[in-house]
Amino acid sequence: MGVLDLSLSSAPQLASYIRTTLRLVHFSGLVLGLGGAVFLDLMLSRYRRMIVSSELVEHVEWISRFIAAGLLLLWASGLGFLLLYQVTEPEKLLNPKIWAKVTIVSILTVNGFAIHRFVIPFIRRQIGSALLSEVKPATKTALIGCGVISIVSWSVPVILGAAPQLNFVVPCEIILGGYALSPLWSCATGATGASASPPETARARGFLDIQRDVVNRQIQRRLLEAIVEPAGKIMSNTLPAERLNLCCRAERVRSSLQSLHVIFMLLPIGLWRTLAFRRCLKAETMDFEKIGRTRLMVRLPRHRQQLAKLRLLSLSTLLEACGIAVITRDELQGRTISGESLIAQYESNCQAIEDKVVRLLTNVSPRFVNWVPAS
Repeated sequence: MGVLDLSLSSAPQLASYIRTTLRLVHFSGLVLGLGGAVFLDLMLSRYRRMIVSSELVEHVEWISRFIAAGLLLLWASGLGFLLLYQVTEPEKLLNPKIWAKVTIVSILTVNGFAIHRFVIPFIRRQIGSALLSEVKPATKTALIGCGVISIVSWSVPVILGAAPQLNFVVPCEIILGGYALSPLWSCATGATGASASPPETARARGFLDIQRDVVNRQIQRRLLEAIVEPAGKIMSNTLPAERLNLCCRAERVRSSLQSLHVIFMLLPIGLWRTLAFRRCLKAETMDFEKIGRTRLMVRLPRHRQQLAKLRLLSLSTLLEACGIAVITRDELQGRTISGESLIAQYESNCQAIEDKVVRLLTNVSPRFVNWVPAS
């Protein structure tokens, strides 16, 4: 350490090159991690109603590797910055913002281990069924928590790095408190809002936004009235040194208000992430049997009366499978980038199900057409 300290002290240009290299590595980690996390969240939100395929799981695993690489680069560059500050600028280690970032990245690392240990295997187990079909409420809450912590924990280091007003001004506890407020509020809103109807949820969101804005304005006005205005009245009757001290205090208050404004900017990010998952949780289950029955009534006009009145268990199973295959095929055809082989496979499945329905209806006696089972 002494040799390194001597070399960097005697060659400030070398320290500048090292700082630039660490900054590039740090930005690369943030781009890979934040970009991958946002893209993964958007992809899972888009495919939330579709049948999970092995191709989707491979995409999720592939993107998660880039996120893990970004996290590794973030740790490597962050530790490099701490070592560089220890050698060249020890006073920067007293900046509370640095240790807040270290704590947040540590939480992000633990959350990443949880995602690789539980979330990705859960998605792999859902192959062949909808993403959130037959999932317990506790499991849904855990999935929402992992997603919210991921997106907020990747966004906060970017905002902290872009806000120099927080340096040596805002304590570490306030930054971590604002960071913890976003995921906790988002998870609580997502858990309680799943049972509310869409109009009530929209009204609740509007009320919370208005209430939050009113509280923020009241806090800023009271701080200004309690500190800045009395300071301005006292400055006229004080010595120049005391005036300078009061001006410094007023500047610190202004910086603190700006810092609080940056922290409250994190709340919409968590809210956006929660709303995406709430749309997934509140999505009404599609009646695939009705969809399959309606489609086959159009495709098979000779058996239309049988399809409309028969209520056999074997027929209902085939109709539900037909509805799932048709919906999935139509969604694949609506995509700009889709596998032709996968579309052809679902086309073949639709035709095979249709043939089985025809054989079943052909073997059913006509006297069953007007028969309705007792409930």
